[in-house]
Amino acid sequence: MSSNPLERLRRHVGFQLSLWYVLLFTLSSVALFGLTYYLLAAAIQKRERILLEVRLKEAAKLYENGGADALREWVQNQPPKLQKALYVRLVNGVSTDGADS
Repeated sequence: MSSNPLERLRRHVGFQLSLWYVLLFTLSSVALFGLTYYLLAAAIQKRERILLEVRLKEAAKLYENGGADALREWVQNQPPKLQKALYVRLVNGVSTDGADS
């Protein structure tokens, strides 16, 4: 065994440096994962919002041109998942000026 104080100090500093590298790697990995998750979620949400807004504009034009019957027929021809989203949006719609419709 080495009882040289310089050797023990070198081992101690090496161990501490290794721990700092592990901590730095772990924190940077978590931060990178969090940032990637946030950006991906924001991109998906933006895409879905754009698609829904396009469908809602289409529904508004149908309602203007054909009334409630045309709108009802159009909604029934949509996939079930979209029917539910459109139903909730049409019932609980909020105008852009903040007043409920």
